[in-house]
Amino acid sequence: MEKVTIPTSCQQLNHYCKKWKNDKKLENHCIQEQSLNKLFHELLPLNNDISEILIKSSVLNDFYSTNIFTIYPVAKKIQSLDIDKCLKKR
Repeated sequence: MEKVTIPTSCQQLNHYCKKWKNDKKLENHCIQEQSLNKLFHELLPLNNDISEILIKSSVLNDFYSTNIFTIYPVAKKIQSLDIDKCLKKR
């Protein structure tokens, strides 16, 4: 098993973040993350409209291959949790 070294300084962390962003093999992950940030923080920041929650849940399901076959109950559960106040604190 390969030994994993966890960055312990800001300099190391910045080095690996830059490496991750510039690695062509990981380009799709970086662009997906940017897309998710835009979707969740700019286009559809709230979680009270079921149609918006369905869009976000479906995108996550696709990007991360979670294999949730019926996404509607998941979206309904998210809506019922009224999570926006809690998310705003973070």
